[in-house]
Amino acid sequence: MKALVVEDLVVGYGDFVAVREARFGVEAGEVFGLLGPNGAGKTSIMRVLTTLLKPVSGRAWILGHDVTTEAATARRLIGYVPQALSADGSLTGRENATLFARLHGVPRADRDRRIRQMLELMDIADAADRVVRSYSGGMVRRLEIACALLHRPRLLLLDEPTIGLDPVARRAVWRHLAEMRAETGLTTLVTTHLMEEAEEQCERVAVMSGGHIRAEGSPEELRAALGAAGGTLEDVFVSLTSDAEREEVISVTSAAAAAPPDALVEAVPALSFREAAQSYVGTVIAMAQAELHRSRRERTALVARAAQPLLWLLVFGSAVSRVRGLGVEGVPYKSFLVPGVLSQSVLFVAIFSGMAIIWERDLGITQRVLVAPASRSAVILGKAASAGMRAIVQAAIVLTVVAVIRIPLQWSVVSVAGSLLAVLLGATLLSAFSMVIASLVTSREQFMGLGQLVTLPLLFASNALYSVSIMPGWLQGVAQVNPLTYLVELLRQLLVGVGPDRMLLDVAVLLGGIVVTVAVASRTFPRRVL
Repeated sequence: MKALVVEDLVVGYGDFVAVREARFGVEAGEVFGLLGPNGAGKTSIMRVLTTLLKPVSGRAWILGHDVTTEAATARRLIGYVPQALSADGSLTGRENATLFARLHGVPRADRDRRIRQMLELMDIADAADRVVRSYSGGMVRRLEIACALLHRPRLLLLDEPTIGLDPVARRAVWRHLAEMRAETGLTTLVTTHLMEEAEEQCERVAVMSGGHIRAEGSPEELRAALGAAGGTLEDVFVSLTSDAEREEVISVTSAAAAAPPDALVEAVPALSFREAAQSYVGTVIAMAQAELHRSRRERTALVARAAQPLLWLLVFGSAVSRVRGLGVEGVPYKSFLVPGVLSQSVLFVAIFSGMAIIWERDLGITQRVLVAPASRSAVILGKAASAGMRAIVQAAIVLTVVAVIRIPLQWSVVSVAGSLLAVLLGATLLSAFSMVIASLVTSREQFMGLGQLVTLPLLFASNALYSVSIMPGWLQGVAQVNPLTYLVELLRQLLVGVGPDRMLLDVAVLLGGIVVTVAVASRTFPRRVL
């Protein structure tokens, strides 16, 4: 019975067709190799199987579940190691493993044991508490394989898995994978350029060229079919791929997928409401904790970013405090400006959150997260909430300086705690919005250009620097739909005691904005990962 069935798969990018009617099947428990030169279509097939890309036509089933119509279920059954080294270099090996264990729903009671077991299996336990940026390439790859095995997948997808490994480490990886296979019945699909590795490790292979599968069978059968019985798999590979116009297709086994009934079907029980809720909350916490681990190692940058809004307060506030007609409602201008400066700090945090999304996408971190069976909106909310925590730290720094230089504010516990909560809500909302922008662009330069086009109007078309009452009528209309206006208004009520008395409305707008932006970001976020 087949754990993986691929039938007439066509994959394209615009007018370019990368895979042309691919058909093959992988028996349960076997190691199947997908071989081919660069551009043959191997990685495109991997993207479909990991649910990152929808095919133009054709279908694929993992243990009987369609990867397009049952994507969430399929993701619960697979482990994935991408071609690029993509472990998060700003986290430790253990923190990387913990993140993916939680994203894949490894039970809490079993999580630490499995992480320890996998790190030992891949011989990186001694380096578990070092940041990954200090690892060698081979160590990073072994960590990624460990992360892919934590949830005990039924199908392991390995895209060039032994890149960067020396021969000893490569053999160790395959030995450990063989042990896992013997223990759990693990099925493995691997792409590789190493013909010697494929011949030793793969029971059957398919050779791709120009988007077509040119031959399929065991290495011995393919050598015999091409009259190269005394040769090597590399000889077969060169023969089949050297002619780009070759139309001959060789299949010496009955492995081609005829229909889903050929597939081994594994029932995957649906999550109960309680289990789904626990998974959602767990994903939010896992993503937020990972972001906070990164921030903890960047304390200098965190303090430095708080300096910019302080400069606005001290320099801009001092220069403008003598200007009349700003509608500051009878309070010192610096006091009036403090909520605006805190909101500006929130904007800066949001911009860096969007930049981080692009950075993680370019490194391949995002792809691995999206292959996990975690809710996309929970991933977004966790990242946005962690940005809110960073904004709270920066707000605390700003408020401390404000207290030291004796700018008059309402310094009660309720007002300060309420203002920090408001900063958390505002930063979560604007960070999710920043992620929407990041998902619409292809480079950091595009993001900065579009980000400035959006964030500067947000600041100046709000009540951050002056009262809405002095704006022309059309700009007042813009300010009324600007979420930053409601954040500043809430902060000003809490810290200064002036402005419209509608804090419940302000909170409702911020919460509603979080729901909307997280929902939009969760739909747009996956579109730019390839």
